[in-house]
Amino acid sequence: MEKVKPKKSFGQNFLTDKNISSKIVSLLNVVSDDIVIEIGPGMGALTEILLGNQIKLVAVELDEHAISYLNEKFKADKFSNLKIIHQSILDLDFMKIYKQYGNKKIKVIGNIPYNISTEILFKLLENRDIIENIVLTVQKEVGQRITSQEGSRIYGITSIAAWMVSTPMYHFDIAPGSFYPAPKVTSGVISLEMNKQIEQQYYDDFMKFIKTLFNQRRKMISNSIKNYLPKERLAQLAPSIEATLSKRPEQLSLTELVNLFDKIREQRND
Repeated sequence: MEKVKPKKSFGQNFLTDKNISSKIVSLLNVVSDDIVIEIGPGMGALTEILLGNQIKLVAVELDEHAISYLNEKFKADKFSNLKIIHQSILDLDFMKIYKQYGNKKIKVIGNIPYNISTEILFKLLENRDIIENIVLTVQKEVGQRITSQEGSRIYGITSIAAWMVSTPMYHFDIAPGSFYPAPKVTSGVISLEMNKQIEQQYYDDFMKFIKTLFNQRRKMISNSIKNYLPKERLAQLAPSIEATLSKRPEQLSLTELVNLFDKIREQRND
């Protein structure tokens, strides 16, 4: 069985350390009959461990050579609980998978391409209502950004998007030598427990507000929100948000940002 040659265009770095693979899978907390989507299985390092747990696994892979390898390694007559889909994860219809498997919430795992990791994260967050939890291997700096909180220089739009709908956690580093080919950066493993229910329109409006603030992250809040309300409305609101007006966005906790957004929205709707 010929091994898959990693493609730089796909951002492929295959995990080769079995101990690390086992640690990653253990974070997903799979139990019998779970529905799991694996992003970019490559040569099946995580796939093999996952299949030992009596789960229903959907492996989504874009590389046709990896697809051929996986079909050969995990033959359908022996692994009836594995479905391999030849597609980009960014184009996957998560709701279709959810319905095909009896409307049961999905768990997601993957050693994802670092060049599209943010796009993948937002794709997963869009499908948060049908996802139970997520475990991803990403570039260390990206993982730290996703899981960071107020006061950190890397706290921003991605962090808030994740914290708004989940509990994200950074677990451990992975050295470049655990992959083939070895990436030029250290990797990190993160998890997101999708444990917060938020109405879609509210989430979309809130994130637009957050993008406005953080695209001017060096400005004080008092300057950033000027375009949201007429001067007289802003003057009425000022006493109730006085503590936040002199701060920068990165200094505000998620709770403070939500409170600020809600008060501005109330003023606009009056």
